Amino acid sequence: MSTGFIAELIRKCDHNQLTDHKQTLFNIIESVLYLDAKQADAREQLDQLWSDLEAEIELLSEPPDEAQLGLLNPTFDVE
Repeated sequence: MSTGFIAELIRKCDHNQLTDHKQTLFNIIESVLYLDAKQADAREQLDQLWSDLEAEIELLSEPPDEAQLGLLNPTFDVE
């Protein structure tokens, strides 16, 4: 029976354009399927990946501050 955990990780990666995290997920899956990695270790890595993904999404959802806006648009006058 599937819980949809991996599918949800893929959706989150795709929705937020986090290709590095998606590649990490595929590497974990591949290591279990083809390289005889321990399932318990893979579960720990998946849990860590979920935490990292949530943190990255949180950072992406924060609006830029004045300094970041200045870096993104150097000719834009904030004042």
